[in-house]
Amino acid sequence: MRYGRLKTRYELLKTRYDCPRSHCMHGCPCMWLRLLLTPSFSRSRRRFSNLLLVLKGNDELYDSFASLTKNPLFVEMVEEGTIEYVGREIESEGIAQLHQLSDAYVAPYSYEGFNIPVLEAMACGTPVVVSGGGCTDDFVDSEGLFGYRIETTVKEEEGVQRLRGGMEEIDTRGFYVEDLPGKYVRATTKELVVDQEDLLSKMAKIVIERKGFEATRDARVSWVQNKYSWDVVAERIVEEGVRFASELN
Repeated sequence: MRYGRLKTRYELLKTRYDCPRSHCMHGCPCMWLRLLLTPSFSRSRRRFSNLLLVLKGNDELYDSFASLTKNPLFVEMVEEGTIEYVGREIESEGIAQLHQLSDAYVAPYSYEGFNIPVLEAMACGTPVVVSGGGCTDDFVDSEGLFGYRIETTVKEEEGVQRLRGGMEEIDTRGFYVEDLPGKYVRATTKELVVDQEDLLSKMAKIVIERKGFEATRDARVSWVQNKYSWDVVAERIVEEGVRFASELN
């Protein structure tokens, strides 16, 4: 479903968040927690004096706010009006509105299986800034139509983890190589390490090129509708099921 464009984008930004800033980006708190702890982000954020970063959490499911407030930099940025944390539940219409009043949805993730909020943002016409080399490479191009990929490096760690009641209790970030005696598995964990300077550079490009992204808003909406609507995905699942069944016969 596509929601209508905001007619008073900056007026809403001012009234909803009491923010005099002219640009807004938002993202998930868990992805930003590590970045906010780093000195380089603290130094570099000064270049975004006119930007509000909205972090949308869910305090009923995760205690993101308690974790964030342990970070003095987060507290400082909230007090100075650089960050707004939203922990309450918001209905779909409100999430769509948040996407549409934002210049971009920013997802500097380390681990993700699919990252559907990125598609949701694109379905609202909002450009995205996401980690490169991960799952979103499948639907976020590197040419700038949908936004930008952040440069990353891959960090791999091998180890042995114990099964406690089933595979679902093992850290799902691991890729399980083999079962070992005594309900142990050997796993390789792969983590995307975000280049923070490139993240900040891509955020700056979104702001600089905002008019261009406004012009391609409808193209992002149409692309998601044509590739990832419920009907399209359901049809693809049925086709794959039929193909798989025919290979068994």
